[in-house]
Amino acid sequence: MTPWRGYIYETLLGSTAIVRSAFEAFARLPRLGMLAPQHFEPTRRWLDWNGNFETARAFATRMGIALRPEAALDFPSGSMFWARSAALRPVLDLNLSFKDFPRESGQQDHTPAHALERLYFHVCERAGYSWLKIADPALLFDIRAVIRIDNPQDLLRFQSKYGATLHSGVIATRSEAPPLMVRTSPGLLQRLAQRDLTQRQFEKFMA
Repeated sequence: MTPWRGYIYETLLGSTAIVRSAFEAFARLPRLGMLAPQHFEPTRRWLDWNGNFETARAFATRMGIALRPEAALDFPSGSMFWARSAALRPVLDLNLSFKDFPRESGQQDHTPAHALERLYFHVCERAGYSWLKIADPALLFDIRAVIRIDNPQDLLRFQSKYGATLHSGVIATRSEAPPLMVRTSPGLLQRLAQRDLTQRQFEKFMA
């Protein structure tokens, strides 16, 4: 399992407690539309429009979303997340099909899919919902921005304090890109190694 994919799986589905907490968050916050993983650290330097703005703007215009290139951008990098279907209604109503996307040939950027990926939080807001990001400190190097949520009151306070929206445009883009990081956190590597060992033991048992 590649570290990025493994990181997303561990953050969203790593334990029963994680899955249960995601469902509880949606139950306690009726206007919460999406829960996405905090970004995999080696990808953070490239979390910008990166040549996808014009394609994204074309999609956004069809959904009644006004994009500001000078405003901060955030999105679920990797396109995996928990969501209410209602929070994705604007993009679902586009009725996109396979013909709207080029044939898969190993593209790493500059496709309609990469443009849509950058719009998911905008779509969520357009549908009238908020979004939050979640993280497991054990899988990260830098945990300065991670806030522990221990109870429902913590969750409500977090949403109230950190519920800034992208469409408001009040958050400016970074003045410089985050530092380049090529390492994977030891905690993630250990977790993935344990998963691989468990999988091999299971396959041996079933053989």
